[in-house]
Amino acid sequence: MKKAYQYIRISQEDQSNFSLSGQEKMNFEFAEKHDIQVMQKFIDDGYSAKNFDRPSWRDLEKALSKNKNTIDYLIVTKYDRLIRNAAEGLAFIEKLEQKWNIKLLSVMENFFIDPHSPYFFKMRADLLVTAEFERRVISDRSKFGVWSAKSQGRFIGVA
Repeated sequence: MKKAYQYIRISQEDQSNFSLSGQEKMNFEFAEKHDIQVMQKFIDDGYSAKNFDRPSWRDLEKALSKNKNTIDYLIVTKYDRLIRNAAEGLAFIEKLEQKWNIKLLSVMENFFIDPHSPYFFKMRADLLVTAEFERRVISDRSKFGVWSAKSQGRFIGVA
């Protein structure tokens, strides 16, 4: 039986579409369906995917490095749960798969393309670029919302 770690991340408590429990359930069901044993889960609750500066992420990287010959997969629900920074994401995936020989599996983005195909690389790169684009759009909207509220004289922050 193949072995895996799973990584779960949420940036805000109200992201009900990708709740921590929902991601965990999807990941475990995927693993069970594919005869993969999840050895450990790593959860970052309330952390942005702008970069990899997250406490459980650091623990995961240590575990991956230490157990590179015993872990076959890293399971995530979607690539944007992993990272919303295309350059850092692609660099990590290369390290994961080339240096540590651990395959990244995305439960919701499993397109059945040969992983050795250049189209597989292109698909993953596009997903990571889209995730970064979405992060930047959200940031832009938030900045506009804060500017708009301040210009209307509303107080921004904790009461």
